[in-house]
Amino acid sequence: MASKKTARAGRADRLNVELKWAIFKSGHTQRALARRLKMDETRLSRLVRGQAQPFPHERKLLSDALHKEESDLFRPRSKVA
Repeated sequence: MASKKTARAGRADRLNVELKWAIFKSGHTQRALARRLKMDETRLSRLVRGQAQPFPHERKLLSDALHKEESDLFRPRSKVA
């Protein structure tokens, strides 16, 4: 069983820092942005924490709302062998 410290470190690796920072810089909270985009708050939270991969329409929606390129907000996931 993994220790709490190891589990936290693994979660930090998945955090989408670019998306989190863009939301912060926009002046919105995650809740306010989700409501503005008519997106489920939990879904946005899972995208920010890296617990879900965005669908193409979500990538477009978020990049347009945050005035960023999709590639700046969402980097490809590295594959684990």
